[in-house]
Amino acid sequence: MAYWLAASSFARANLSARQRRRIFWSGAVVLRLAVATVEPGDDLWRYRWEGMIQLHGFNPYALSPDAPPLASLRDADWSKINHRNFAAIYPPFAQGCFAALAWLGNSVWLYKALFALTDLAICAVARKLLVQVRINPDRAVWYAWNPLAVYAFAGAAHFDGLMILPLLGAVWMLGRFVDGQGRSSGESASARSPAALWTSALLLGVAIGVKFIPVVLLPVWGFAAGSWRRALGLIPFAGLPLALSAVAYGFPGVPVFATLQRFGRVFRVNDPVWSTLESIAGASPSGGNTVYGCLTASACLLVAFWFRRDWRRGLLWVWGAALLLSPVVHAWYVLWVLPIGVWRGSPAKAWFVLSISMFGYFLLWEVNHESGRPWEEPLWLRLSIYLPPLVVVLVSITRRRRSGAPMNRISSRLSPLHPTAKDGNKASEAFSPPAFHFFR
Repeated sequence: MAYWLAASSFARANLSARQRRRIFWSGAVVLRLAVATVEPGDDLWRYRWEGMIQLHGFNPYALSPDAPPLASLRDADWSKINHRNFAAIYPPFAQGCFAALAWLGNSVWLYKALFALTDLAICAVARKLLVQVRINPDRAVWYAWNPLAVYAFAGAAHFDGLMILPLLGAVWMLGRFVDGQGRSSGESASARSPAALWTSALLLGVAIGVKFIPVVLLPVWGFAAGSWRRALGLIPFAGLPLALSAVAYGFPGVPVFATLQRFGRVFRVNDPVWSTLESIAGASPSGGNTVYGCLTASACLLVAFWFRRDWRRGLLWVWGAALLLSPVVHAWYVLWVLPIGVWRGSPAKAWFVLSISMFGYFLLWEVNHESGRPWEEPLWLRLSIYLPPLVVVLVSITRRRRSGAPMNRISSRLSPLHPTAKDGNKASEAFSPPAFHFFR
C-alpha cells in the first residue's frame, strides 16, 4: 500500500521537471540501498561458485558442484548452493558474467552492486521507452519504486536484470526502426535503414544468451520487421551471441544445454495455468513439461500473429503469456514484464498487482520447512498470489463493458500511439488513480 500511495501521489504531484527527476532517482537509489544488507537468495551462491571454478580452469557445464575433482575448492558457502548434483543451468553468456565477477573479487557486495546498477539502468531505459512513445517518463516510477524490483536485484541478488536490460535496449532500437527515426522527412518508411533492426536483433540475442526465455519474442520482431526477408535476416543476429558464447564453453563437445533440458523436463514451481488444469483433470500429460513447453511456444506464436500489426501490444501479450504458461514461475520472473507494463499503462495494471501479491511466493520456504516436503504449494497460497490480479482483470473487463468501450483493444485511451498519450501528464495520471479509487 505504501508503494501504491507513493507512486500514484508522485504521478499527481505539481512539481517541476527537475524536481520530479530528483525525487524519482532519489527514491530509486535509496530504496535499493535500504535492502543492500538483506540475506541474498540461494541462487547467488551458485553464481559465485560457477564463476570461481572457471578461474581454476574448470567448465561449469561439465562438473556439478558436488563433483569430486572440485572438492578442494569448496569453502564455507559451498553448502548453500542449491541442486549441487546439477551442473550449470544458466546460459553461457551469463556464465561469462559470473567469471568476470569472480575475477574482480567474487564478493557478495560486488554482485549486489552490479545487479543494483543494472536495475537502475533498466529504470533509465524504461524512461526512454516512454519518451519514445510520447508518454511522461515519470510513469517509470511504477517500476523504479516497485518493492519486488527493489528486493530481487539489490537485495536477493538475482541476475535477471542482466537479461532485462539488453531486452529493453532491443525494444528501444526496434521502436526506432519501426517509427523510422533517423530518416529524412521525405523518405518513405520502406526506404528506412535496417541498421536499427539488426542492432535490435543483436541486443535481443544478448538477452537470449543471458536467459533463454526471450527467444519466444522472435516472432514479434519478425512481424515488426515488415518483410519476410528482413524477418529471416534477424535470426543470425539474434542467435550470434548465444552461439559464440556456447562455443566458447566447448559446445557441442560439452553438454552446455543438457542441464537446462533436464531441469525443464521435471522442475515445477508456482505455475498458475498447468497446475490448475491438472487439478481439474486429476492428472498430468505423459510428456509433462515437454508438452507444456510446446503448448507455450505455440501460444506465443499465435499471440504474436494476432498482434502482428501492433508489435508494441504484441510484445506485452507474448511476454506475459510466456511467463504465465511457464511451468516455473519464480517471484522475480514477474519483473520481466513490469518495464514493459509501465510502457503499456493502465491495461498492464494487473501485472503490478501481481508483483505485490507475488510476495506470497516467499512463504513457500516457510511452508516447506514446516512440512518437510520440497515445493509444497497449498491452494490457499496459490490463490493469494494469483487471485488479486485476476480480480483486477475481471473488474477492468466489466467496467469496459459497462462503458461501451470496444473489447478488442487493450485500451481506447492509453495506447502509447493514441493522440491523448502525447500529453505526458494526462497519460501518467490515467495510469495512477488515487490508490483507494483503484480498488473500486
